[in-house]
Amino acid sequence: MTNPKITRFPEAEYKKTGLPEYDENPLIAALPVIMSPIEVAKSLRKRPHFQPEEINLPCHIRTHAIRKYIGYSRGHGLEQHLKINLTIQKTTTG
Repeated sequence: MTNPKITRFPEAEYKKTGLPEYDENPLIAALPVIMSPIEVAKSLRKRPHFQPEEINLPCHIRTHAIRKYIGYSRGHGLEQHLKINLTIQKTTTG
């Protein structure tokens, strides 16, 4: 028997977004706070930890290791972040 007070999922933390239509939507209010362009740029400067031994992995496994590096491309990070963020907001507000 399981304890009903123990759950696999963390309890959502609802934050003020600065926009009433977002604050009234629990799906958006539970998302991480909307970052400023400077905060986004700083977070995109972080690079994933590269493990040199991954170079020698078999091709079919190395392909999966590469996935963690996708999204760390230069030049388009801020635009991609904004597009994704706005898409999420738009789809949850209707």
